Amino acid sequence: TNGAAVSWSSSPGYAVRFADEVDSASVTMATPNLSKSVTDITPANITTGTEVVAGQEIEFTVTITIPEGTSRNVVITDVLDVGLSYVATSASVSTTSADVTIPSISVGTADNGGGNDNEVTITFTSDIVNANTDDAVDETITLVYRASVEQTAGNSDGVNLTNNIEWDWEEGTETTTSPPVTVREADITITKGISSSSNTGTTIFAPSPAVLPVDANVTDADAGDILTYTVTITNSSTDAPATEVLIGDPLTAQLTNFSLVSVELNSADITGSVTGSLATNDLALPSISGITSVLPANGELIITYTAQILPNLEPGEIIDNTATVRWKPSPAGTFETETDNATATLRAAEIVKNLTGISPNESGNSTQVLIGEILTYTVDLTFPEGAAQDVSLTDILDTGLGFN
Repeated sequence: TNGAAVSWSSSPGYAVRFADEVDSASVTMATPNLSKSVTDITPANITTGTEVVAGQEIEFTVTITIPEGTSRNVVITDVLDVGLSYVATSASVSTTSADVTIPSISVGTADNGGGNDNEVTITFTSDIVNANTDDAVDETITLVYRASVEQTAGNSDGVNLTNNIEWDWEEGTETTTSPPVTVREADITITKGISSSSNTGTTIFAPSPAVLPVDANVTDADAGDILTYTVTITNSSTDAPATEVLIGDPLTAQLTNFSLVSVELNSADITGSVTGSLATNDLALPSISGITSVLPANGELIITYTAQILPNLEPGEIIDNTATVRWKPSPAGTFETETDNATATLRAAEIVKNLTGISPNESGNSTQVLIGEILTYTVDLTFPEGAAQDVSLTDILDTGLGFN
């Protein structure tokens, strides 16, 4: 603001003067104008638009219109939402105007509100000078830096992450807010069941293998039976794939003769395209758009294989084996795991004891005996297929009975 005053009298040298007339004019100096946008998300080909998954990095670009003249003691502070963290050494500053001189920057980070390195402070080490004097032309500087999406419980599907950026200088403070990014995450479930058996006579399934996904266990199986296992892995997310998927289902020592029947992804046979092995927990799916082993959003993977029960197992033995799926939300994320098991229980040995004779049976009644009469019992033992070990039969007679 600049003021002017006039002092006067009615004639030269006249001692009486009239009151001063005063007026002022103000000029408001231009202030920086900030805009912030999301200009890149890497790795690409996982999500679309401004959707992100844990492990991805977001590139933010801040464009600052610099007023003509000198901007002193400039500090830019960006408080990222909890769930985002600054990527070290990623900040850079540039200008396309030959009239603008920008100094080097120093970057500091701090934890804010429970975040991890989510407060970024960018300090310009000396003055920013804009020597241009053409008001019709805007001069800008561009600040670019990256933040990673953390793999935390708070970054659940549908969460919006944003951040506020602040420019502080000698003349005050200017702020702006970035557009939000939306967190997406794969929703993985695994279901394992026994869908059929070569023993169609005695094997009992529960629940029925006709109910999908197959989750059946079996009872009354026999040693030597060939079981068909079905492993169903589903990604129920409509937006986010699972990456670097690894699947394992090693046989227990009670099973042998593994044979992979098929691997289907959304009803398409991909058996010839998978790598690795269930036995070594590293069966991997085909890559999509350069991303390794992908189970896409809305994806259903069905793995079918057969295995034979060893012929020398004991009756009543339980075969319990577990399938595992591991995946990452993105290649830079960490593995998450889901498991499910299926059991096959072998038929147990059966024993049936009947009273089959009374001699001489003076009463003629099959349920009444006289002292001295001889009772004949028959014991039937049924052994299913397999190897019953250390079999012994013990019969404890009631008091009043003795072996003949």
